[in-house]
Amino acid sequence: MVQDFLDVFVLSSEELNADYAMAAELLFNHQKNEGILVDEESARRDVEDKHGFPTVALNKEYFAKGPDGMSRVEKIIIGYVDFFISQGILTEQDKQEMLSKPFVDSTFVDNLK
Repeated sequence: MVQDFLDVFVLSSEELNADYAMAAELLFNHQKNEGILVDEESARRDVEDKHGFPTVALNKEYFAKGPDGMSRVEKIIIGYVDFFISQGILTEQDKQEMLSKPFVDSTFVDNLK
């Protein structure tokens, strides 16, 4: 079920990337229906400024192991862990325990079509 969801999500992203006008219209209609004050031009700029939606290639890039053995996703998570350490919420020991075993599973991304 998770794989099916991710496949549909990424397929939708690919379709939205192929037609920014459609993506902007969908965003505008969604925001309007949610009571968010927005105009069509703002929705268009929002879609264009974000430079697209996550593709299969981008997902695979983020989850690929680099020369240091860590993926971009893992580095992002470690950044958050370091922040939580600086706030006293986590400890360095918590971080080392997390790093001692795999903490990101790329199976679903690896299986994207």
